Amino acid sequence: MDIKETSGGLHCINPKFLKLQVEKSRRNLELNTIDLLYLHNPYEMQSTYMSQDKFLTELHKIFEFFEQLVQNNLIKQYGLATSTCFRSPPEMHQAHLNLQKIVHIAEAVGGPQHHFKFIEVPINIAMPEALIYPWQSIDPNPAMKDNSSLVLLAAANRLRMNLVGCQPLYQGKVIQLKLKEMGLEDLGARHLQLMRSIPARCLITTLVGMKTMRHTMSNLEVAKLDPLGSALFAQTIKGISM
Repeated sequence: MDIKETSGGLHCINPKFLKLQVEKSRRNLELNTIDLLYLHNPYEMQSTYMSQDKFLTELHKIFEFFEQLVQNNLIKQYGLATSTCFRSPPEMHQAHLNLQKIVHIAEAVGGPQHHFKFIEVPINIAMPEALIYPWQSIDPNPAMKDNSSLVLLAAANRLRMNLVGCQPLYQGKVIQLKLKEMGLEDLGARHLQLMRSIPARCLITTLVGMKTMRHTMSNLEVAKLDPLGSALFAQTIKGISM
């Protein structure tokens, strides 16, 4: 479940307001326990009004509230559904968030067994930042020969986070970009197959919106195929005609 924290048209992340929204959602869903609770675009909406330090302080309070929800068996896990904050370069101070900082907040609140386990970001041919730009700084691993700046997917792997990709078709804007058939006739289905084949442990699913039965049936064809191997994925990416 994704909380879009609005009150009177304004974005609100006060735990008291979030509590009301969780209770309302549980009633609407007719569920005692929500499997996954997302906070929707919190930094994107708040960075105009507060500094990042202030935002991280507020996020600490929210995570305390979410961990209490877990203890009360009202949710099982929580995460951040985002549009730009994990895909923006560090020099964009009002847009960029460091994933490790967020994980450290979760650890400070819930310990090593905290329940902040998911992030959601757009990933598609036109928005490939999560897999190509090393914009996430992270403490180096002494056992590995690497630098401290990683692409988001690698950082999520290192931090043992789950990543959900969204907007694989960029709301239909990319489906005319030619891809190899990959055993699929429909161009949209090919894009879905490519995005769900990104070779990263952390990428557990790719979300796609569908409005028509025809699109649904075409997209379901992807489920009949195994994901592309890493070599074929790389070959397909290199062959894209922009």
